[in-house]
Amino acid sequence: MLLAIFAVFYVLLQGAASAHAVQYGDLDHTHGGEVCLLGHAAQRDGDVDVPELPVLPQPVGEIAEVPLAVSVSLASFAPDTPRQRGPPLFQ
Repeated sequence: MLLAIFAVFYVLLQGAASAHAVQYGDLDHTHGGEVCLLGHAAQRDGDVDVPELPVLPQPVGEIAEVPLAVSVSLASFAPDTPRQRGPPLFQ
């Protein structure tokens, strides 16, 4: 269901972008003195809108493996003895 909602949203945005490109073209233009972001994003001459990938920090040293020691008390696994019960009562 969520995938269908995203698909419909994507198709609606593609339709709106196509209608905008038909009306105004793909060149830079303004709406009320502001530069149109759709026209600016439509220019594919460079990747100026794509930010550079961040540089991930490198580990300073090696991480030594430490053996895992687990102690388990066998008393916690003692079997539970069932209680004795008598025969069923018939009335």
